[in-house]
Amino acid sequence: MKKIIPIALVILLLCAVFGCATKSADSYYANTAPQYGEAAYEPEMPMEAAEDEAAYGYREESKTMSEQAPALSNRKIIRNADLTVETLAFDTFVDQLAASVGSFGGYVESSSVGNRGYRNGQQLRYARYTIRIPAEQLDTFLNTVSDLGNVTALNTGLRDVTTNYVDSEKHLESLRIEQQALMEILAKATTVEDIITVQDRLTYVRYEIESYEAILRTYDDQIALSSVNLTVNEVLSFSAEMI
Repeated sequence: MKKIIPIALVILLLCAVFGCATKSADSYYANTAPQYGEAAYEPEMPMEAAEDEAAYGYREESKTMSEQAPALSNRKIIRNADLTVETLAFDTFVDQLAASVGSFGGYVESSSVGNRGYRNGQQLRYARYTIRIPAEQLDTFLNTVSDLGNVTALNTGLRDVTTNYVDSEKHLESLRIEQQALMEILAKATTVEDIITVQDRLTYVRYEIESYEAILRTYDDQIALSSVNLTVNEVLSFSAEMI
């Protein structure tokens, strides 16, 4: 037991230096990481109520991403959009949308199609998409989709995750340094107790490294590819024109 005391003290010292007092990656991820997964949509409303929303709010950022580029060039920005469009030719719109997504180097992450009900004997449909588009192409893509139908709602927003991103990088760097130190200690360990003590801590550190790497990959993905939540409503006539 004489040798395990120095090893244990070294582990405690490493723990103090490299972040035992900080949040684990799981806790950090829960509090700071971007939310991932499908977009949440409101339940489909009856057609009358939906069309009464012809006052669909229309709001757009005062500046496009390209206009804000100088101020944001050194920041880690996640930029997304919500878009609602009416179309008189549903099938044509869907085909043109698919071609447009591909031409911008994007892809459809999720999609669904359903019935909105009947009007004048015709069954009308709707579609909902979550589309991933290269962030630098977002404005142009939104303009392209807007030209395919009548836009009744458009909301764009950005989230600056620079601080969280940099913090994650620092945590990861510290963990990698600690991992290297533990591996050097492990190579010199001579008793079973010492080896078990070091391996237990090394297992924890490696888990934390993988967790922080996952956090950064998630940020990188959402920074590089904007999410567009698109709702397409088939109509017999357009409601109020886009403001």
